[in-house]
Amino acid sequence: MSLLPKSDSIQIREVWDENLEEEFALIREIVDYYPYVAMDTEFPGIVVRPVGNFKNSYDYHYRTLKENVDMLKLIQLGLTFSDEQGNLPTCGTDKYCIWQFNFREFNINEDVFANDSIELLRQSGIDFKKNNEKGIDAMRFGELLMSSGVVLNYNVHWVTFHSGYDFGYLLKLLTCRNLPETQQEFFELIKTYFPTVYDIKHLMKFCNSLHGGLNKLAELLEVERIGVCHQAGSDSLLTSCTFRKLKENFFSGSLEKYAGVLYGLGVDNGLSCSYWADSLAVQLEMDTCFAMPDSSSVWKMASKMKAIEASTYREGSTGITVVFDKMWLSEKEFVRICYFVSPDS
Repeated sequence: MSLLPKSDSIQIREVWDENLEEEFALIREIVDYYPYVAMDTEFPGIVVRPVGNFKNSYDYHYRTLKENVDMLKLIQLGLTFSDEQGNLPTCGTDKYCIWQFNFREFNINEDVFANDSIELLRQSGIDFKKNNEKGIDAMRFGELLMSSGVVLNYNVHWVTFHSGYDFGYLLKLLTCRNLPETQQEFFELIKTYFPTVYDIKHLMKFCNSLHGGLNKLAELLEVERIGVCHQAGSDSLLTSCTFRKLKENFFSGSLEKYAGVLYGLGVDNGLSCSYWADSLAVQLEMDTCFAMPDSSSVWKMASKMKAIEASTYREGSTGITVVFDKMWLSEKEFVRICYFVSPDS
């Protein structure tokens, strides 16, 4: 299959309550062969802004995310599965399959929403009445997703664009509870359910010529949209194809060191928190790094994790202990690492 499929070769499979289980049966069959999962959600917008004192803008952004996700309800979820070369599954048909899940919980007559967001979804063709009548029960979806092999799986790579809210809504479905109070707890849940995450908006920071939202980026990379903008299935496919084109054009090696970062979250004064882990060991590769906010130094952290093949020195003027090259963690152990970005960068 071409990296960029043609519109007549794609089937966006609409998933409702009546066919939910049979579609998940297909997903369980293909996830091991197509472990790159591009994801997008549609939700009722942002309706509340928190008030109070915050340590920084990133804590404010997380609090905004939490209060809105806790209050609002998911409308639609799109998933596009692909393999490492960008090939899509056919599921025994003559079309490449994309999934679009339609949820029933949001009621436009009873629930709060942002007018501009709902109007945009209306114009994109979302039928809120049909969703209420035929849509998926969110709790049942969460149960099936939990047992599908798509989450809690270190071999699955999640591909997203500016996806704090997307993962917020998925975590709400999976845990059947409100989001955690702190970003640290939020990222711990992300690490558990979605061990490997790539946020394209974060990757764009390392591509000097790229800017804008998903549609703008796709235009710059000459990726054609298939389907309707602001419907989750089409957006997830665009995310998948854009990720492949971005990787092909700007990243020659592994993207592993860019994983685990959600754009706009977990960042403080130039620190971007990331996770790397697999079932056996963790290899951390970076130019420079230093301690977590709640650790006294990388020196202490390195001694805990029996670091090898690492040279260290202490920067006298700043008091920051820097570790170069590689560090290895013991079996099943992982730790949050922060990139250090100098004021001049």
